Amino acid sequence: MIYRRRLIELCMLCVVLCGMWMMAGCGANDKNGYDASGSGQTAAQEQAAEKTDSQQTEDHGSEKADLGTETKKDDVAEAANIDDGSGNELSGVDDKNSDDSSNQTEKDDRTMIYVALGDSLTKGYGLADAEKNRFSAVAARKLNAAGIKCTERNYGVNGLTSGELLDMINGGEIGMLDYADVITVDIGANDVLYASDNLIYTNLAGNVLSADDYAAVCADEERSLALCRENTEAIIKALREKNDHAKIIMFTIYNPYRNVDLDLAVEGETLTLAGFTDDLVKRLNENINDIAKAQGCVVGDWYTAFEINPNNLVNAAYGEGVTTNFDIHPNKDGHAVMGEVCYQTIKNIS
Repeated sequence: MIYRRRLIELCMLCVVLCGMWMMAGCGANDKNGYDASGSGQTAAQEQAAEKTDSQQTEDHGSEKADLGTETKKDDVAEAANIDDGSGNELSGVDDKNSDDSSNQTEKDDRTMIYVALGDSLTKGYGLADAEKNRFSAVAARKLNAAGIKCTERNYGVNGLTSGELLDMINGGEIGMLDYADVITVDIGANDVLYASDNLIYTNLAGNVLSADDYAAVCADEERSLALCRENTEAIIKALREKNDHAKIIMFTIYNPYRNVDLDLAVEGETLTLAGFTDDLVKRLNENINDIAKAQGCVVGDWYTAFEINPNNLVNAAYGEGVTTNFDIHPNKDGHAVMGEVCYQTIKNIS
């Protein structure tokens, strides 16, 4: 009986000891960082993991922000190679042919962006291949051949006057103006040369212009020259406001009728078309030189380049053995001379 009771007590003691041992084991597991739920991760570890994920998210966001910054830098660096959608014409270097792509951004940073503004002389009116042979494209090609990487943006408009060019600038119609390193301005011919045309038509019709009518023509020219000067001054100021770092070149205008031998029938006057037009062009060029000097521009002298060249550089022709033509625009040879002047002028200021 006593033996049986002691045996029962001993069993109960064993049960108690086993229970205590199991409780101690579970506490040890919790202390050592194991998850009783079976996930294998404690609350502390979950918190650390959340912190790591948050850090990764922040790092990824920072990476996206950096990528956006680099994209903007690339857009500006490649401004010479993008189409601004403004309808202007482009010529220059094709960067697809570059052998060194590893240093493309650095090369693009050194690309000169040349913006050509003006009338039909800038547009290349009358040329069979204006995009290739207009003076601005000729100059860009020569600059690239000389090792000065250059891309040309041409905003020439046929028939453009100084007032209309001013409106284009103020109206934001010149897409690459902000990026330009060099800007050339050819303007004024359409403002003043219409007087020569009126005298031509009067002469060809067999009429003699009266002294009063001729005086009226001269007075009208005075007003046109004054307005053109006012507009041209405003053009340069507007360009400076839009782009304060570009170098601006202003071209003088050549005499388109230098080689045209035609007497003008004016009462009390002995005039030739070449002489009348030359006086007009010289006065226009005086204004251009004055404005350039006052506003820190460089002058590209087309007038002198045409005067010293013995070849016929314009389409105009009159006399025996030639087809009568009073077209004032330069031919391909004329644009080659203008392009050489443009090239030398840009090269000297680069």
